[in-house]
Amino acid sequence: MEIEPGTLAPAALLALAPPLLIAAALCRAAALLLALGALAYALFMIWSAVGVFLRTRRLGDLLTAGAIPCMHMSYGWGQWRELLHPDRDLSLPLRHGKPNASAP
Repeated sequence: MEIEPGTLAPAALLALAPPLLIAAALCRAAALLLALGALAYALFMIWSAVGVFLRTRRLGDLLTAGAIPCMHMSYGWGQWRELLHPDRDLSLPLRHGKPNASAP
C-alpha cells in the first residue's frame, strides 16, 4: 500500500467533518471551529484561484476555486479507499461481488 502525504489532509478532513458537524449543533466551540475552518478553506480556494488567474490572465481560470474542493474530496476518498482496500485494482470488474486483486 502506498500513502501519499498530500492526500492525508483531505482524508483527515473527510473523517473529521461528520463528527464536527454533529458537535457544532450541540456546542458553540465546535461550531466556531467549523466556521473558522470553512472560512480558512474558502480563503485558500480564492487565494489559489486568484494566483492562477494572475499568472495566466484568463478569466476562466478563476473557476479553479470550484475545482479545488472537488479535487480534495477525490483525494480524500481515494486515500480512504486505499487504506480500507489495500492493493486492489479498482479498475478491474467485480467477480462474485468482490473486486479482483491487482496484478503484481
